[in-house]
Amino acid sequence: MSEDIETPDVPDPSDAPSESDKAADSVDAADDASAQKADTKASGDADDGASLVNTQSTGEIMDRVERKKLKEQKKQAEAEAKKKLEDELGTALKKGRLADKKKVKTKKRIKIGGTLVAAFLCYLLYGFLFGVHQAGATYGICKVYLETQVRFPLYLNYIGLADDGDNVRIWYTRTDAFGGQRLEIIRCYYKYDEATGSSIVDKITIDRREEPDDKVARFNVVLPVVLENLPDLSRPSSNSEKGLGNIQVDRTAVRQPVL
Repeated sequence: MSEDIETPDVPDPSDAPSESDKAADSVDAADDASAQKADTKASGDADDGASLVNTQSTGEIMDRVERKKLKEQKKQAEAEAKKKLEDELGTALKKGRLADKKKVKTKKRIKIGGTLVAAFLCYLLYGFLFGVHQAGATYGICKVYLETQVRFPLYLNYIGLADDGDNVRIWYTRTDAFGGQRLEIIRCYYKYDEATGSSIVDKITIDRREEPDDKVARFNVVLPVVLENLPDLSRPSSNSEKGLGNIQVDRTAVRQPVL
C-alpha cells in the first residue's frame, strides 16, 4: 500500500509580477490619487461657490436695510429742516411789517371798543344822575283822579312823590278861584280785587280828607280806560323850580294874634 505524499506548493516563477505590471500598478495608483485629489478640489470649489453666494445674498440684504435707514434719516432731516424754516418764517412775520399792521389793527379795535363802552357808561351815569325817572301806574292813576277833582287842572304843579307800593302820596300846588296857590297832598290806597283779578283803588284822601266811597267806586269803573291812557309818569324832581323849598308861604295870612 502506498502512502500519498503531500508535496508543498511551490510558486510558479511565471506567476510573479513582472516589472511592467508593477509600473502599471504604480500608474493606476497615481491616477486614482489624482482623481481623488481632483474630486476633493471640485468639492472645495463647490463649497467656496456656495459660501460666496451666501455672502453675496447677505450683503444685498444689508445694503437694502442700510438704504432704507438712510432714506428714513433723509426724510427726518428734511422734515426737521422744513419745520425749522417754518418757525423762522413765522418769527420773521411776527417781527415784520405784517405783525406791525396786525398790532396796529388790534390796538385800534381795542381803542374803539373802549370808547364805546366808556360812552355807554357815561350815558347810563348821566341818565341816573340827571335823567327823569319814571314812576309806576299807581302814580298815574292818582294823578288822573286828582285832575278830575280840581277846578284848574292845567295849573297843577307836582312837586313831590312817595311811592310805597300799595299807597302813593303826591305833593302838589293848585291854583284856586282867586288866583292863589295852595300846597296840598293826595294819597291813594290800592287793594287786590278778586273779581277782576287786578288792583283797584281802595280809598283816596285829599289834604287828609277822605273821598266819598261812591266817587271812588265810580272811578274804579273807568279804571281799565285810565290804565290804557296813562298820563306822563315822570317823577317830580326835587331840584326843579316846583320843589317844596321854593314854595313861598305868606306867614302873615295864617298868623293869629295871641291877645
